[in-house]
Amino acid sequence: MKAFLLRCIEYLNRARLRSLGDRVSLGEGTRLLNGFSIRFLASPKERRYLDIGTNCTLSAKIIFESTTGSVVIGERCYIGPGSTIICRSRIQIGNDVTLAWGITLYDHDSHSLARCFPGNPARIIRRVSEAAPGIQAAR
Repeated sequence: MKAFLLRCIEYLNRARLRSLGDRVSLGEGTRLLNGFSIRFLASPKERRYLDIGTNCTLSAKIIFESTTGSVVIGERCYIGPGSTIICRSRIQIGNDVTLAWGITLYDHDSHSLARCFPGNPARIIRRVSEAAPGIQAAR
């Protein structure tokens, strides 16, 4: 019974992806589990946004913050439930990669490095360049 329900959920997810047309490419043997979703915060254009390789298992939320975003997931990858991928420009995940449950993956730095103390707002202790003199923050 459980296997039947999982197949039904996978079928519904694939039908939902077909409605996105050429914006998503799905490799053969890839399984989309119940928590999988795609969300566009900007109006999507007619181009490829998501490229998923073969034999992957995905249960992640993928959010595109801009019309220039692109996510490429290699072959034989697993992205666990409760995971979120937030893309503004480009995220590329290689082959044979396992990402655990509940992770959040960004391709941009929308927050400074801050230590939070009780109260609001958090105050900035030091910036990345001050914390490690030989390391520069990505721009």
